[in-house]
Amino acid sequence: PEAVHEAVAGAVERARRGEGPTLVEARCHRLRGHTFGDPMRYIPADEQQRAWDADPYQAYAARLVADAVVTVDELADLERRCRAEVDRAIEAALAQPEPGEDELFADVVGTAP
Repeated sequence: PEAVHEAVAGAVERARRGEGPTLVEARCHRLRGHTFGDPMRYIPADEQQRAWDADPYQAYAARLVADAVVTVDELADLERRCRAEVDRAIEAALAQPEPGEDELFADVVGTAP
């Protein structure tokens, strides 16, 4: 996370100085498939396992605890609060009426109904 923050902060500074855009490439392993239920057969099982073993979320969480930045309980509470916020957002989205057919091509570039 620090490397990403540093790279993006530098890109923002350059842009604000008028030096144009910056491409920030962030490469990582996909831990889940392209869609729900995707068995990811296109990635060898041993490679998938190595990716899970190197899960950056777990590694960073462990580092924050080891460095006494947070406790395990604080991280668990944060995760609970984040999940609750996401659940509320999902509920709010699902409570909205279905869009009409007129929205089908709204804000889609290069297509025409």
